[in-house]
Amino acid sequence: MKFSLDPRTTACTALLGTLSALSALSLDPFLPALPSLVTELDAPVTVVQLTISAFFVGLACGQALYGPFSDHYGRRPPLIFGVTLFLAATLYCANAGSIEGLITGRFFQALGAASGMVLVRSIVRDLYAGDEAAHKMAAIWLVFGLMPMFGPLVGSGLLALWGWQSIFWFMAAFIAPVFAVMLVALPETASLQPRQATTPSALAREYTHLLRQRHFMVYVTLIFFSQVGVFAFVTHSSFVLVTALGFTVGEFGLVYALIMTGHLAGAALGARLARTIGTDATIRRGVLLSFASGLVLMGLAWSGIDVAPAIVLPMLFLMFGFSLIVPHAMAAAMTPFPELAGTASSLIGLAQLSAGAAISYLLGVLFDGTARPMTGAIALSSLAAVVFYEGFIGRSQPHPARTPPS
Repeated sequence: MKFSLDPRTTACTALLGTLSALSALSLDPFLPALPSLVTELDAPVTVVQLTISAFFVGLACGQALYGPFSDHYGRRPPLIFGVTLFLAATLYCANAGSIEGLITGRFFQALGAASGMVLVRSIVRDLYAGDEAAHKMAAIWLVFGLMPMFGPLVGSGLLALWGWQSIFWFMAAFIAPVFAVMLVALPETASLQPRQATTPSALAREYTHLLRQRHFMVYVTLIFFSQVGVFAFVTHSSFVLVTALGFTVGEFGLVYALIMTGHLAGAALGARLARTIGTDATIRRGVLLSFASGLVLMGLAWSGIDVAPAIVLPMLFLMFGFSLIVPHAMAAAMTPFPELAGTASSLIGLAQLSAGAAISYLLGVLFDGTARPMTGAIALSSLAAVVFYEGFIGRSQPHPARTPPS
């Protein structure tokens, strides 16, 4: 089927970008509230950090479910279920009276938000392939990038005016009309074929098939390494900037927004580069830029230079490089597997979110009142990404296997 909205239009890109940003909508406006939850809910930093770790676990669980289900039954049913769950869990979080209740609500909020992450990638693969898919993914990534840029600013304002609960009321109010538009304007895009039932053994065969494909796995691994560094900043920046460096909540929102302009700029440039120099060449530029930025960031922090520009400028360029890597690596990984687009999208998401859950918890444990643990994790992940790219993608072009399991 075709979209009620023409897939070539800006309106369609905006709708898909907003749905893909459900996870960012759940995370970025919430970040400024983390330090205040320590006192308001009488919980230590390590427990408050579980509201982030539980969120990533919920996203990972959703990633594992929505993709395979959508390959068998279409994109719309799991997307409708997921957004409905997101709205219900968001309202539960708004009324949570304890840290335990908030952690639980965050898990189910993420479980719903995962539907947008997985299924928008699958919808793009239903409609596009190759460099054209990379171009469309980068355009959607540009819309997605608005939430990390403005989310903390909005969250900071709401926190100052009405408290942390108002952040969740904002999330629900923002996504409800988007959900209504989706119900009307986004019909089914999957070309469903008669297939085996969605049994555990059938799902295991599909996952195993993809995990054995070198082409798929090299791009997924590159996404994992790139994502570790970004999630290190996203999940821990409020503690570093507010608790360690003494920023106000409002100043944190402004600094975070400034850094995320790199995300937007990288996405905008990447959409053009994919059509001019190709997907892999675009990825390589992003990997090298992120590596250089990560080294500068760590060097400044470990030298004791604890001023805003020492974090803002390297992170701005790192986010620029990140946006040249991830949407294009996603498109490259999924292109050879149209019949398993949902399952492939799920595995990509699992790689991203396992990185997020692990680094969120680890940095909560290692936090020493400075930026050193965070910047060290970012530099190491960017080093791993550049080594992996040059060793497995830059040196030789993998040959994908296109036949799905019978």
